[in-house]
Amino acid sequence: MRRIGDPLAAVKFGGVAGPLTPRQAETEAADLPMHPRLLADVTLLSEADLIAVMKEVITSSEEISWAKLEKREPVIPALFRNYEQRRLTAETVGKELARRGGTALLERVLERDLNSYQSIRNWWSDLEVAPL
Repeated sequence: MRRIGDPLAAVKFGGVAGPLTPRQAETEAADLPMHPRLLADVTLLSEADLIAVMKEVITSSEEISWAKLEKREPVIPALFRNYEQRRLTAETVGKELARRGGTALLERVLERDLNSYQSIRNWWSDLEVAPL
């Protein structure tokens, strides 16, 4: 399997980013609009890579829910602390999967790989799927 790149590496326009400290990496990730792997050309990602990103979204969402119940701070990557980051990540993956296989692929991935997770179903329900 080929490596797409370090998801926490900061991409600077016009230059190459140097190594980041963990605190800098978290700050940079918090400023991203969505998952770093989706900022480049998503058509280059495999279906398994897209599903892995969605599983990260689900894990983070569940951790946020548990943390609220337990009245503690959630232990999640900075890039998923914002609801909009999670939603935009899910919609971007959904659009790419819909482009590749329409609603049939979306349903298959949702049921087979994502346990019909309700938030994902809600985010993907509004996607416009172009006819093949």
